[in-house]
Amino acid sequence: MTSPLRSSFAALVVGLCLVAGAAGCGSGSGSGTASAAADDGKVSVQAPTVDWPANPSVAAVRMVIRNGTGTDDELLSVASPVAKTVTVHRTQTDAEGRSTMVEQPKLAIPARSSVTFEPGGLHVMLTGITDDLQVGDDVPLTLTFEHAGTVTATAKVIQPGSAPEGTHDH
Repeated sequence: MTSPLRSSFAALVVGLCLVAGAAGCGSGSGSGTASAAADDGKVSVQAPTVDWPANPSVAAVRMVIRNGTGTDDELLSVASPVAKTVTVHRTQTDAEGRSTMVEQPKLAIPARSSVTFEPGGLHVMLTGITDDLQVGDDVPLTLTFEHAGTVTATAKVIQPGSAPEGTHDH
C-alpha cells in the first residue's frame, strides 16, 4: 500500500472502531434500553449505587445489568434487607407532560446485552427503608432472574448526582 492509501485505510479502521464503541453505549436518554454486551456466560450487576435518600423512607438504586449469555432473561424481582418493599420502575412522561413512574413486574434482559438503570429511566425503588442510610453505607441487593437465578450485589450509598463517570455501560 502507498503511504496516503495506508493513512486513509488506518483512518477508516479507527473511525469504524469509534462508531462500534459508541454503539455499545447506552442511549443516554434514561430509557433503560439494552445495549450490546460481551458474551462472558453470566448475568451480572455492575456499578450499583443508591442515591442518598433526602426522604429517609424512599431511595433509588442505579446500576447496569449485563446479560453475557446467549439466552434472553427476565428480571423477576429485587430484594434488600434495608427496605420493606423493593420494586422496579420506569420513569415516563404522561400526555400532560408530567413525569410518572410505572412499575415493571418483569424486565426483559436480552441476550448479550446490558440494561442501564439511570435517572429519568429505569430504577429500583427502595420503599419503607428500615435503616438510617448514610453516604458510604453498603446496601445488599438480591436480584432474581428467570434463567440466571439469584444474583447478589452490594450498592454503595452516594450523594445524588455524584456517580463517577464511567459507571454506566460504555
